Amino acid sequence: MGKQIDGAYVEWPETAEVASRVQDRAVEELLDLWEHGKTKTGFPPLWGDEVEYAIVRLDCAEKRAGLSSEQAAVLRRLKAASESGSSKESDHRCLDDLKRGKHAGYTPEFARYMVESEPEKPYGISARSLLSVERSMAERRIAIRRQLDINEYPFTLSIFPRLGADGTGEIALEALTNNSLISPEGRYQAAGINVKARRGTESNNVSVPLFQDAYSSRFPEALSPSTDPEQRRVALDSMVFGPGHCGFQVTFQGSDEKEARILHDQLVPLGPIMLALTAATPIYKGFLVDTDARWNQISQVVDDRSQHERQQSRGQRHPSWFACQTYIAQDERLSPSYQRADLPIHETAKARLEAAGMDTLLARHYSHILVRDPVIISRNTAESALSDNPQIATHEHFESLEGTVWPHVRFKLPPIDNAGIGWRVEFRSMETQFTDFENAAFAIFMILLRLAIPRYNLNMYAPIDKVQENMDRAHARDAVNQQTFWWRLDDPNGTTASTDQDAPPVELSLDAIVNGSPQNTGLLPLAEQHLHSAAFTPADRARIAPYLELVRRRASGEFWTAARWMRETVRAHPSYAGDGVVSEHVCFELMERVVRMVEGDRAERMFTAGVGEGVAEGERAPPPEARL
Repeated sequence: MGKQIDGAYVEWPETAEVASRVQDRAVEELLDLWEHGKTKTGFPPLWGDEVEYAIVRLDCAEKRAGLSSEQAAVLRRLKAASESGSSKESDHRCLDDLKRGKHAGYTPEFARYMVESEPEKPYGISARSLLSVERSMAERRIAIRRQLDINEYPFTLSIFPRLGADGTGEIALEALTNNSLISPEGRYQAAGINVKARRGTESNNVSVPLFQDAYSSRFPEALSPSTDPEQRRVALDSMVFGPGHCGFQVTFQGSDEKEARILHDQLVPLGPIMLALTAATPIYKGFLVDTDARWNQISQVVDDRSQHERQQSRGQRHPSWFACQTYIAQDERLSPSYQRADLPIHETAKARLEAAGMDTLLARHYSHILVRDPVIISRNTAESALSDNPQIATHEHFESLEGTVWPHVRFKLPPIDNAGIGWRVEFRSMETQFTDFENAAFAIFMILLRLAIPRYNLNMYAPIDKVQENMDRAHARDAVNQQTFWWRLDDPNGTTASTDQDAPPVELSLDAIVNGSPQNTGLLPLAEQHLHSAAFTPADRARIAPYLELVRRRASGEFWTAARWMRETVRAHPSYAGDGVVSEHVCFELMERVVRMVEGDRAERMFTAGVGEGVAEGERAPPPEARL
């Protein structure tokens, strides 16, 4: 969720008192970073992932599943294991630490039940590197699992199905209305307090529609008090229903600023497509809901705008978690009409950036970020902002603003303190999947698209308002099969690099966008085309094929999304009453099935039809004794 805060943080409204000084210092620091990085070129196409886990406890005796708020203890044990080579004593089999994710990166996330991991080092683009992705993810999961109690598991789960419902393990209902469920890390505590303080209300009255099943009008008496049966909606009345979701991000490095800006723009229209493909959020607070994805719920929950700001229809700030609002590439194919016309910007900051030599597109992008108040800021940063002689060293003022906006594609400048890191683009819209095979499949698909973008000069530009409309459509129940999405067709000459700025997008099925149609080449054929033209042998392609086959069948509707699998599994349970209620017993057995799925039980992987079985053993999941 961003860089951690060292020391104490500032609470609202004190942050408002230093906002203008922080924004002023942020402009200076941004220019310092940009000047440092703008001439840096020749970076290799390295990439990486970030996987977030929810720690779930399964009580087999009571047939109950709940969240475990042991984040701090788990991270301490992981750190100790990394430093000493030892691990927590348990009944788990001893594994080779160097081969089980011991030296990967593990960090806290927003809620006390969450842990984030990233690979020890970036991936490359060779076949060997691509084929290491699933194993890396599996080893990290195992490393976390080894530090848990015997009945606890690290789930790659968008959100626990009964979070906020009665009887949710250790997580009491009262914990949802205070900060006791938020990680003790200063950044997250500041977010939990200041977002609510700035907007002036405890809750934004966020809710999602209930799924209407055969007997949905027949609600049990003991409903969660924040679920309104008359409105047929589930209220998400806590900050944990925002960044308390688990996510899955991939970050790509460009060769230079120019390529990174092109990658940013071409990935923007992909965000809604990948959100729909990976949809995994059909249950909230023990109820089936009529949406499948999390993005809009997070956006609304973390919205720090006041009621007055939200009521302004034009020219005002949108929520800090949002679909991208700007294109930034200096590309002749980028029509001004694709940009948002009423983008709120910090006019003074934009003028200063342009006066220092930054082009208008990038200055507009950053002045849109700098228009915001700092919501998460350390005491040291605030005091530095007020100093008459600040030192540009840590770039903390810029980071305090840039790190508290969450677009679905993030453009990242090279850091000054690490010459080996270049211009990067983070892709943030995908939902995490149950298994490492699935997450690896979507990561591999995305890196192949990233490589195809410059190779084939792909043009996927669409008006920003159509991207937002697509994001909304991606949340619909079974969007893969039931929705169409605005998409730019191929050039009439048969290429994917149309230079026609005025070519309007058309509505296509997700199958046509990903797998292709008579009028559209398709994203997957382009990824496969890159495999055939790059340095991949037939044997390499055969080993990578199962991952792409999962993407192909998911897009065609043959394979269910995780959201559909969860919904249909609940509805098929013998004790389900057809009323939309996901009981403790149903939730427990749902979580049990996910564990078996992760462990490789073929019967529990029916919705992927075992396509991963063709990947060579040693190149994907660890051996059976190393699994959960």
